[in-house]
Amino acid sequence: RPRTASSCLTRCTFWPCRWHARSATTGALQDWGTGVRVAGFDTKTVTLADGTVVELSKPRIAFDGVTPEVYSLRSAQPMIGMGLLEAVPDADILARVRSTPDADGVMGRANFAYDPETGVVRLGRYGWKAAKVSLRHQAANALLLDMSVTSPVYPSRSCLTDAANCRSGPAANGIPEDALTLVTRYLGLLGVPAQRSQSSGFPKGVTPLPYLQVDTAQVTRGAQLFAQARCTACHISEMKTGLGSELTEVRDQTIKPYTDLLLHDMGSDLADGLVEGQASGNMWRTSALWGIGYSQFVAGNTPIGYLHDGRARNLTEAIVWHGGEATASRQRFVGFSKADRDALLAFLNSL
Repeated sequence: RPRTASSCLTRCTFWPCRWHARSATTGALQDWGTGVRVAGFDTKTVTLADGTVVELSKPRIAFDGVTPEVYSLRSAQPMIGMGLLEAVPDADILARVRSTPDADGVMGRANFAYDPETGVVRLGRYGWKAAKVSLRHQAANALLLDMSVTSPVYPSRSCLTDAANCRSGPAANGIPEDALTLVTRYLGLLGVPAQRSQSSGFPKGVTPLPYLQVDTAQVTRGAQLFAQARCTACHISEMKTGLGSELTEVRDQTIKPYTDLLLHDMGSDLADGLVEGQASGNMWRTSALWGIGYSQFVAGNTPIGYLHDGRARNLTEAIVWHGGEATASRQRFVGFSKADRDALLAFLNSL
């Protein structure tokens, strides 16, 4: 569907859109939130097996001032189920790391980062490149980077550009410890909607809300095709949380987030060139898919954007953009009949 340059900038529904960039002179991560615009879109087409033509487009960025050496456009990620993801034991995530690729070329690598408060290197699991080691870390970083609000984790605004002197710089009036704790616990308890894979149960002649109308056979078939395409090599369908969380509600739960919380090489088309820890410019953490079917209903009249920069206008485009380790899975999807593609999409929309 038609898209304007400005519409790409209105897709962030949970945190504001931000531009992450490295200074060409100092190498420091800087906030380039102003003086940046979408100048247009680069497009290409892909023809599916049944002749359907899919137009892919990605935003072309322009800076009103100096162009940074490396930059990345990021859309906000959903925040549901974050406490459950934090409760998955490190050992379970690391057990899925591969030193050699499988038959499809899928590997999966862990990212590691410094805990900003202790300096200890820990497994990363939050953010587009799994560069945040905890929900507290993620929340504090978002407060600082997106809203310039300091906290006990990042006590100075100099933390934005001078990590080495973050804690020694002049302290700013930000949120106190009790507020950061409450924010972190609130995020940790945000629940996940149930999958809509069963009949609504409405009486005959009563029309349910559109998102409750489910073709159970199609959804079941779609789940089979999702596995057949080996999308589950990265979008792991089931995990178990441990007992270590302070939140009783997330302990010892069987969850279906459809992510392995690992980094994967997604190819040059999705590369942004921005390195975060062990994540190179073409690596991204597998996005959790739970709740993805509600995106269009949450967004209302706002255009939906999928992938890290919101470039994909629908789930078909999002899948066809996949490259690198996901190339074989993408090719299987491209080769499906329309009925099979519709079933797979119905499955995704049921999550």
